[in-house]
Amino acid sequence: MMGATAAARRWPVRTVHRSLLTDPVVRNAGSEARDHLANERTFLAWARTGLGFVGFGTATFSAYHIADPTERGRDERHAHRILPACGLFIVNGAGLVAYAVYRYFVNERAISTGVFVVSKRSTVLVLAATTGLTTAALVTLYDEEIGRPRRRNTMNRTPPPPSQAKTTP
Repeated sequence: MMGATAAARRWPVRTVHRSLLTDPVVRNAGSEARDHLANERTFLAWARTGLGFVGFGTATFSAYHIADPTERGRDERHAHRILPACGLFIVNGAGLVAYAVYRYFVNERAISTGVFVVSKRSTVLVLAATTGLTTAALVTLYDEEIGRPRRRNTMNRTPPPPSQAKTTP
């Protein structure tokens, strides 16, 4: 009885090992091998684009967070206002990477069964989501950088003396 329980516990590990950790060997009938290679290239292109968005969001936050260490109080407030835009870029990139993984496995299964899945709806959905998220992030950055007048650091400055009209006797 003990052996059956141990085998039952190892079953998911074997399944994951067989499905993800081993490379299947396919017959090179027709253009199947070429289709698998094209699927891999497409996956890498989607993943590279998604990771580019993640990197851009991270770099934008880093650039605003360490912009000018002499004005630390202003920069920290500034970085918190930039955070939503950076988050939108990162979410956009993570979504593209997740979509790339999903499409890779859907296409791999389709190629193996000899069918072709046209992905009209999902491509339009990804395009619309990427356009919307990128536009929202850029509007946020624009509003923070260009749309608002520059705030000056007045902590170390002394205010100018009030203007007094000089009267001569």
